[in-house]
Amino acid sequence: MMSMQNKDWLSRSLIINNTSGEDGTLTIHRVGAAAISFRYCYNGDCKWTYLTISANKTITLPANSSIYIQGDNKSTATNSTYWKIYANVAHTLSGLASGLIGGGREMSNQYAMMNLFNGDTALTDASELKMPTKLTNFCCSGMFNGCTALVKAPELPATSLVKQCYYRMFYSCGSLNYIKAMFTAAPVNKGSASNQTYQWVSGVASEGTFVMSSAATWSADDYTGVSGVPSGWAVATADS
Repeated sequence: MMSMQNKDWLSRSLIINNTSGEDGTLTIHRVGAAAISFRYCYNGDCKWTYLTISANKTITLPANSSIYIQGDNKSTATNSTYWKIYANVAHTLSGLASGLIGGGREMSNQYAMMNLFNGDTALTDASELKMPTKLTNFCCSGMFNGCTALVKAPELPATSLVKQCYYRMFYSCGSLNYIKAMFTAAPVNKGSASNQTYQWVSGVASEGTFVMSSAATWSADDYTGVSGVPSGWAVATADS
């Protein structure tokens, strides 16, 4: 019988799903950041492996398997250092985006997930990934930057934006054609230094669908471009 603790860890894990039909590897890559600790298991079997790493770590990602990753780190990044995760075979993401942060609980630190999947060129779909409802400054900056195979972004449920929270979040995601974002105030506060969505959709697909909140106080027509709604995309509301 699965313990309550195991159930809790599984429910608060970041999950990487190998959809390629081939064996591969998952790399947790250090860019100058401090050591992080986490546990992982395969396919929710609760046979956890515990690690503390201060250098790049590669983990086997068997065909048609899922890795559950869970940790209690305050953040995976600072203003100039970060950890990033990528695989060498086609994969999707699900579970909690914050699975490595505070055990998947609410974020409190700046830069919490900055660049977390930066350059993950084999990531195809993040639509099942659960993103935080409360943001911190810089928390998702560059998070999917350079994920060139990503077609669907995760839903962004946060209704309020903070400083550079989505800064270059989907920069150079050339296959991306679907975003659902529930923030109600206008992106990028014009005339301010907040830059919440600065260049966040620069380089995405030329056609796609942007779904915005029905409670939004801004017009998509007034915020079209690389820091707002991608040019050429259809616009819908969440309840349409």
